[in-house]
Amino acid sequence: MTVAARARSLSSLAALALLLTLQAVFGVIFADSASAHAYVIATDPANGTELDEAPTQVTVTFDEAVTFTGREGAVRVIDSEGNRVDTDAATLDDDRLVLRIPLQTDLPEGLYVASWSLVSADTHPIGGSLQFGYGVPATALVAEDAVQPDARLTAAVGITKAITYGGLALGFGLLPTALLLAAEQRQQRAARRAALIGLGITVISSTVQLVLQYAWTISAAPDDGTGWSGFWTFSSSAYGTAIGLRVLICLAAAWLVATWSQTTRARILALIGLGVAAVATVVQNGHGGAGAWWQYLFTLVHGVAAVTWIGGLLAMGWLLLLQRLTAARLRQLPWWSLFAGISVAALVISGLVQSLAQVGYPGALFTTQYGLVLSAKLVLAIVALALGAWGFVWVRRQLRESTTGRPAEGQTARLRHRVRIEAIAAIGIIALSGVLSSLTPAKAAYAPVTTAQTAAGPYDLTVTISPTRLGPETITVIAVRRSGDDNTPLAQQVEVSLSQPDGGVQALAVEMPYRVPQSISSGQPTPVRFTSQTVTVPSTGEWTAMVTVVDSEIEQYTKTVVFTVE
Repeated sequence: MTVAARARSLSSLAALALLLTLQAVFGVIFADSASAHAYVIATDPANGTELDEAPTQVTVTFDEAVTFTGREGAVRVIDSEGNRVDTDAATLDDDRLVLRIPLQTDLPEGLYVASWSLVSADTHPIGGSLQFGYGVPATALVAEDAVQPDARLTAAVGITKAITYGGLALGFGLLPTALLLAAEQRQQRAARRAALIGLGITVISSTVQLVLQYAWTISAAPDDGTGWSGFWTFSSSAYGTAIGLRVLICLAAAWLVATWSQTTRARILALIGLGVAAVATVVQNGHGGAGAWWQYLFTLVHGVAAVTWIGGLLAMGWLLLLQRLTAARLRQLPWWSLFAGISVAALVISGLVQSLAQVGYPGALFTTQYGLVLSAKLVLAIVALALGAWGFVWVRRQLRESTTGRPAEGQTARLRHRVRIEAIAAIGIIALSGVLSSLTPAKAAYAPVTTAQTAAGPYDLTVTISPTRLGPETITVIAVRRSGDDNTPLAQQVEVSLSQPDGGVQALAVEMPYRVPQSISSGQPTPVRFTSQTVTVPSTGEWTAMVTVVDSEIEQYTKTVVFTVE
């Protein structure tokens, strides 16, 4: 097989790999919406509570900052007739972690549902609800289901973000590489034109992203008839401000490139500085902006390194390797290798830190959408790194073995095709990065479940604990009397207590306020489902759930279930 044939074969394989990657991308982003990124850690009143005194407000505490959607009916409290009983506007505390919903002062006895549709710190729509009773039990009213974001808009937001990433790579990463490798005047002009195209793409895609983000956000909020009236408020939020700043940065960079009459160190540094600032606005509106300062910093390094590396690949594959390398250009290539090596090293290290921060649990890498997409991204990164290492070895060998100072005939074409394959892998990485930014981090989505089948007296029990990980958990117990036993009544009550034999928790009571008999086929025993309120498990390790089935004051049956909290 000739060199050209092998190159075409490799290009075909790379294109196929990219096609499969994009197919996986669309399969993920058109799947059911993932759970919210911010989750509730406390409410007052607690869900399912029966109160003796009328509350003056409902408070909801989240694990990360949230903001309002701008829609009037996105946060509300209604009675059993559907009438609103909240007054004034809901507020957030200074840290945006506690939502407060004021209630009318003359609240009558009855059943109530509080619901909210908000936006988490990493810009993802979140929703939830709780129910409580004042003077009456709360179990007779079904809480509202949270409205899920539109899957098509989820896809559109992810695609737009990927286009923005590509525009940044083209706008800020290509020209510095061309200058580093002493591009000729015509090549510099081509690089500047490409940079202007990339900056234009970024401006357009960022503007579209703002519109799509708002549409995505309100798709997860109840329709209150206000339509797009809250768009201006959303545009002036932290998210909208970051996008506006990115547009201004790109326009400033476009002016700098368009007026580029002479290459100077000041111009290069100015372009690089604007590129870092543009990437920072992307980080601010993503997972990195919702975490601690070190997470923001590593995400920023990750983004800058990706823009630098991918922009350089585009410059190499479609601008600087179109003809046989000269001796001078070949001598410059080690500088590119060093430049790219530093970028890729920063990319890998910061990516590992991001993975640890966003995945959290080993099992989450293979059982969540985020983990699977991240795994695909890592595979493409390994392919790209292998090709980059091959390029480094090739340059060193050519410098060592060439008698003319230039590579042999056909060798530059081999390098060009390998670089283009590496660039195709990089495009796949960009696409997957866009998807990742629209998915719930694996650490938040990871929900291992423990299910145990056991017996307690005359009842067969199915105990389900989900998720068995640090933080909020829900316990469900299904109790059914054994087939043929008509003398045993339906289970009336279930009591659950958690303990950690090797830890400091000896008795953590679990409220089980929800009892629902389930209809099944005639002649079969009727199962009764008991569901708990959310209980927060404070430590990892082995736990024991003591489950007691009560069918009368004197008839109680107890069984223990052992489970592990990750």
